[in-house]
Amino acid sequence: MKIRTKVMLAIMLAVALSIIGVTVMVSHEMNKAFINNFRSSSKAQLDRMNAFVENFFETAMATADFFVASPLVQNNVEHLTSYVDRKEDYTPVGAGLPDGERDLYEELLRLTKKFPAYALAYVGNKQGGFTQAPDDQLSPGYNPPQRPWYKDAVKAGKAVVTEAYISDSAQGGAVCTVAAPIPAANGSGFAGVVGFDISLDTLTRETGSVTVGKTGYVLMLDSLGQVISDPRHSGKDISEDKRWLGKKIDELPAEAAKALTSAKNGQQEVSLDGRQWLASAD
Repeated sequence: MKIRTKVMLAIMLAVALSIIGVTVMVSHEMNKAFINNFRSSSKAQLDRMNAFVENFFETAMATADFFVASPLVQNNVEHLTSYVDRKEDYTPVGAGLPDGERDLYEELLRLTKKFPAYALAYVGNKQGGFTQAPDDQLSPGYNPPQRPWYKDAVKAGKAVVTEAYISDSAQGGAVCTVAAPIPAANGSGFAGVVGFDISLDTLTRETGSVTVGKTGYVLMLDSLGQVISDPRHSGKDISEDKRWLGKKIDELPAEAAKALTSAKNGQQEVSLDGRQWLASAD
């Protein structure tokens, strides 16, 4: 081989190695830039989502407190119809309630129409009386003071948001309840509790439009690790056994539980629904 040929080959090899090196470096920098962009984008969306949800529930609690103070509640809380002795499922009809209680029912109904996220609005008293809107089925022996939403509000002495649970109403589905205690007229303890059931399906529709990049989405958990917003595994086209709303991490499919647990430890590449995702938690 001639010296000229050897020199040319050496130069071509050097150029090729340089191109490979530059390509690797550029690829690394592009990947680094992508990761940084994802981190800033996802954090911005998570911050936006957190602010929305906090404002949503603060507004709901303020509405409950306002309702508690209304003359309609104050004048009727001691006179609600009780269904404690019912031995079977029963659906009270608001239009057939006594005058004062019917007025309360109609105000509750107006509230659910004004705030569609409130699946049910109701008032329960310490004697077991209960008024709700819209009309919905009650389980046998329905007794408000025995319900977690009632106990949580009375124990806290102020408006609270309960953990998520599966509603036993005819509407069913995962909900959480905003509940506020009603002070007794004599100033001793509480006469009852106002409650609004927040449908997590509705909350998901409210928050589901938020995306990260082209295909990413935001899934939200409460402080107990229960899913409260999930646009990919909710809705009428998803069978009940495949829905995640209202479930804790350890109740989800093993792949999902592992992915969400990993995301808690910082930005991670995870496998979910047969695809690879870059996930982060805030």
